[in-house]
Amino acid sequence: MPAPGVLGSPIAHSLSPRLHAAAYAALGWEHWSYDRREVGEAALPEVLGADTAHVGFSLTMPLKSALVRLAAARGWELAESAAQTGVGNTWVRTGPPAGAPAGDGGARVLNTDVEGIAAALRAAGAGRPRSAAVVGSGATARSAVLALVGLGTPRLRIIARNARARGELALWARGLGAETAESGLTDAALGREAVTVSTLPAGALAPRGPAPGRPGAVPPVLLDAAYAPESAAAAAAWTAGGGALVPGTRMLVGQAVAQFLAFAAAAGEPAPDPAVVEAAMTATLDAARGA
Repeated sequence: MPAPGVLGSPIAHSLSPRLHAAAYAALGWEHWSYDRREVGEAALPEVLGADTAHVGFSLTMPLKSALVRLAAARGWELAESAAQTGVGNTWVRTGPPAGAPAGDGGARVLNTDVEGIAAALRAAGAGRPRSAAVVGSGATARSAVLALVGLGTPRLRIIARNARARGELALWARGLGAETAESGLTDAALGREAVTVSTLPAGALAPRGPAPGRPGAVPPVLLDAAYAPESAAAAAAWTAGGGALVPGTRMLVGQAVAQFLAFAAAAGEPAPDPAVVEAAMTATLDAARGA
């Protein structure tokens, strides 16, 4: 029985099981299931090395960077998005010998956060921004930079508290072909760019509207990757100031759809319609958020 799952710590809050279960129901895939396991970074090599029951795993914090390091040690394939960012959120089995542990066979590591960010911006009509700001300097910020560069954004501003970390991220972005500027977190005026992607933890983005723009200008877009209730104040302040909001839940759905398709392909299922998967996940997520 194909059985993906999600790993991380803490993991009880994860909405991934509900999203994937909704897609299975919409497709009539009664033979599929999706579970969750509490796994810390130290236990990840053993868990993936001993598992034979799962076609793949979604991985959340604190495992995303550890997965890429483990892939290098085990000789697993890295998708370009994972190789470039040093971040992986998806582990897919690619054909170990029958009955062999996962560590003795093939696997592929992906970073579908990149696809999730790009999909969320495209769905909001902001899929070709001429300028963008990325708030934060961690794993998700690297995914945001790669997504924006992939969308053709030529100018990026990196906004982060830690000067060294934002400098390193800006240098990496320049290596991808983008022009960059830097700002500290406390002194940064948001909304100067067409798109702002915040990768800060839930509740860490200060509630404030976008910087005043010229009359008639297209409203600046904010994608807040956090999707917890603590982010509501920042979202409300942004829209009250005339900005347009892309909820982080749209990124969550986008990356989950990409994971779903990867798991299905690894299990040899006929390719499902991505629109059906996305619609089922979106409806379930909207219902969960409204509860």
